[in-house]
Amino acid sequence: MFLLPIFHGGIMKPYLRNIRQIQDIVWENGTRWDVKFPDAPSPFDSWFPAARVEYVETTLNSQTFDAGQLQFEIPVSGALKTVTISFYDTVDVVLLKWLKHWIDVEILNNGKGITPVLDAVKPLEVVILDEHGHLKEHKRLEVFPHGSLSRALESDAQAVTRSLDFTIVNETFVSR
Repeated sequence: MFLLPIFHGGIMKPYLRNIRQIQDIVWENGTRWDVKFPDAPSPFDSWFPAARVEYVETTLNSQTFDAGQLQFEIPVSGALKTVTISFYDTVDVVLLKWLKHWIDVEILNNGKGITPVLDAVKPLEVVILDEHGHLKEHKRLEVFPHGSLSRALESDAQAVTRSLDFTIVNETFVSR
């Protein structure tokens, strides 16, 4: 089904036999992500469609060593997974206010100190649906926000999306 080797002058070269090989592959297509913050106020404590979810599957950090005129790079560590959610908010900016409270009051304690990570995390549930709306995967994540949460005011009538990064402290697969 994939590339078949063919030998030309003792060198193996892959080639495509015919276009059917590409047509027979089931390619990944767009999916729909629904998310919910069970601790958030309504309507965000129930499933709502995310404009975009970017889920870091894995991270590998490496280090480069100099040895004379050569450089060697070796893997040294991984990193916690992250998820970035772009979302639509209500006209009353319910989700923005809740996230701001979570960061400023519950984590930063109004500038009086940082809450321990186990007390700072909140649940975030993410489902991946196929193009027909059927469940492909359901994850329950324990996350805390990181980075900046901004509010851009624009002079147009389009729906406003916001984006925020979350560090994943724990991940549970509810179903696959």
